[in-house]
Amino acid sequence: MTRAEDTLADRRVFRLDDAAWNEFTAILDRPAKCIPELAALLNEPAPWDK
Repeated sequence: MTRAEDTLADRRVFRLDDAAWNEFTAILDRPAKCIPELAALLNEPAPWDK
């Protein structure tokens, strides 16, 4: 996972063919869904604010 994060962090341009672009935009257009664990995490005070 760390290797993937490092690879993606260094990329500025992502090239997609038409099919991949259509799939990507369809995913972005989906309605947002609530993820309770993420909501709880984002409502926690930052470690430096404690």
